[in-house]
Amino acid sequence: MDAKEVLNKLQAQLKGLFESGTRYQVEKIGVVVGFLVLVIASVGWAMSGPDDGNELGASFGDEELTSQLERRQYYIENKGSKDWTDVRVVFDRKYLYTAERVEGGERLTLNAESLRYFYHIPRPWGRQDWERLAEEEPPGVQPAASYSPSFVQIRTEQGRIDLNVDGERSR
Repeated sequence: MDAKEVLNKLQAQLKGLFESGTRYQVEKIGVVVGFLVLVIASVGWAMSGPDDGNELGASFGDEELTSQLERRQYYIENKGSKDWTDVRVVFDRKYLYTAERVEGGERLTLNAESLRYFYHIPRPWGRQDWERLAEEEPPGVQPAASYSPSFVQIRTEQGRIDLNVDGERSR
């Protein structure tokens, strides 16, 4: 039996199935084919999103300028094509940097002088002993020049992303 004969036999079998097959057989094949089309379309749609789950297209970098100066710079880059508006960048849930707009493809270069301490609560959390002041003193208005954050949160009107500087991303 050659390939042409096999193809002719297969074609005859399929033709016979749809011509003389019962309604049940035709519906069964239709359901299976429909299911396969839905599965393939769903997998294609699920794989079509961004690879890193970073809806803002944001990246963060932190580097030491020189070891003698003990100064660090931070880089926040909008790698996407859309502009960000009403931008708030929070370092370690303590220090804040704000900007009205960051254009698509723009890179912000920040240092310790750019950040301000913003989240001091002078009273302890909870309902008991509410009259006591917090025992820890708030840190300075700005971090030290050698400050290296471990957590960065970028919030915009377009979305938000939480970045652990050690490489993990959380949501």
